[in-house]
Parts: sequence; C-alpha cells; structure tokens
Amino acid sequence: MPIRAGAYTAHCQPCDAWSPDWDLRGAAQDVELLYVMGKAIASDSKDWPAWKPGSEFKAIRDQTAGLRKIDRPCPAELSKA
Repeated sequence: MPIRAGAYTAHCQPCDAWSPDWDLRGAAQDVELLYVMGKAIASDSKDWPAWKPGSEFKAIRDQTAGLRKIDRPCPAELSKA
C-alpha cells in the first residue's frame, strides 16, 4: 500500500475538536516522570541503563561501555558555576 502525501499530518487539523474541560493532569504527571528519570540518568548518577542478560543488544552495548565512562562534568554542575 503506497503512502500518500500528507498521511502523517492528516491527524492534526486546525478544526480538530478541543475542550478546555479536558483534564490533562495525568499527561503532566507522565511528563514529570520522564523528566525525573532522564535527569537521574543524565546527571545524578554514574549508572547507565543496561540490557538484560541474553538480549540481542547486550553484546554491542557492552562493547561501547568504555565510551560512557568518560569522566566529565554533568550539565547540572556546569549551570551552577
């Protein structure tokens, strides 16, 4: 099936329905969770996410582990200066 032009933007139109009554607190909590997790991985920890044993991606991740051990200041520390 060929992809027609505009197929990926057809879901967003200026005339789409929206209501100020919508409760978006759950979406805000999701964003906050992702922010906290990203910040913890990026600046508050020397630990990186890892693949489970037996994963097809674990071997390549292990090969590049040395690249993630570079001792450098984290962005949060730089902004304090």
